[in-house]
Amino acid sequence: QLEAQGYSPEAYFTLPTSCWRENYYQPLAQRFASFLERHEQSASAQAIVDAEQAEMKLYEQHHDLYSYGVYIAQRR
Repeated sequence: QLEAQGYSPEAYFTLPTSCWRENYYQPLAQRFASFLERHEQSASAQAIVDAEQAEMKLYEQHHDLYSYGVYIAQRR
């Protein structure tokens, strides 16, 4: 896909688990209570929190099976 758009792939890496855990999931989880409070404990807000918690649980169970890949490319 990159080459078809005129780019040359230069590097690729996957995000390590620390990026997911320390930089994404932990800060997100720390804000669940205030998020629910701001939204008056609404069912919609709780559904969002529940979905995020389910994703976090899946990640903890299966983090060795997926991650985000980052491509670095240069325009030809």
